[in-house]
Amino acid sequence: MSQTWSVGERVLCFHGPLLYEAKLLKAMERESSVKGVMEMQYWVHYKGWKQSWDEYVPGSRLFKLNEESLAKQKGLVDAAPGPSTKASGSSHPIASGSGGGRNKGREEMISGSSHGPRKRAREGESEGDYMRRPEVKIPIPEVLKVQLVDDWEAVTKNNQIVILPRTPTVAELIQQYKAYAIDRIHNPSANPSSSSHRYHVSSSRRADATKSIAILTEVLSGLQLYFDRSLGANLLYRFERPQYVEQRRQHQEAAGGSGSGELFEASKIYGAEHLLRLFVNLPSFIAHTSMDAESVSLLREHIVDFMKYMVKEQKRIFMPEYELATATYINQSRA
Repeated sequence: MSQTWSVGERVLCFHGPLLYEAKLLKAMERESSVKGVMEMQYWVHYKGWKQSWDEYVPGSRLFKLNEESLAKQKGLVDAAPGPSTKASGSSHPIASGSGGGRNKGREEMISGSSHGPRKRAREGESEGDYMRRPEVKIPIPEVLKVQLVDDWEAVTKNNQIVILPRTPTVAELIQQYKAYAIDRIHNPSANPSSSSHRYHVSSSRRADATKSIAILTEVLSGLQLYFDRSLGANLLYRFERPQYVEQRRQHQEAAGGSGSGELFEASKIYGAEHLLRLFVNLPSFIAHTSMDAESVSLLREHIVDFMKYMVKEQKRIFMPEYELATATYINQSRA
């Protein structure tokens, strides 16, 4: 039986891999993710978060605020990627991302994200300086939100894992997107509907095009490096850790037993599924850096465009089905 919802009702709202307390402010018929199909959607405000995070969601993402749903919320938090440190389920889905940091760093990213009411400054930084840091909000396309939910369910509920190595890998996907973006820089008329204003403007002169390509190259190189360094600590569900350990072991054996952990390039093994998790986590990661507003804006612009490319190539770059883990693997994940 379908649930009924009332304006003013307090609920739990499913966003990404977790549930968050929210209030229904209004309801209206809106176009669904299926073009031309209308559905009832609800304007929600997440408890403890700025109004800039308010959004419309379909009823399928809402849960009644009761003991059963609260138990489900806790279960999702416990199954969240990263180390086993437990944290409250009250953080925002986009601000906190789907993962966290090492030890108490994960808890700080979830409960003390740069967008939340409990901001934390770096050592030696005043609260005023920290509050003035550029706020980052990276919109996730609806189709990729569904991808994230399916990813979470496959791993945490169905005992499935992504088959490795992936095709394309993150490194290959970044290069494919780079070629796609460069082509638009040189041929803006080939994609007149592109939202990337920078590409249209910079392509008007060769010097500007060269500068844009240089910036693009720098951003993507940094993105790949960030993925390599953050995967193990921030982007994995606990169920995936035995697989990650095995990949590192194979890497070390291939290096003759002397392979350094620093040389392990996850971007040449993992694929779009885990890269998307990085994009969700980026706002909280950026909040802990010293990037200025212009750099943040530039990074955001490229990430938004990259995700549009991922939507365009979704069937090619994401796995249609994950692999069911063996009983031995499941036992390892619980050890």
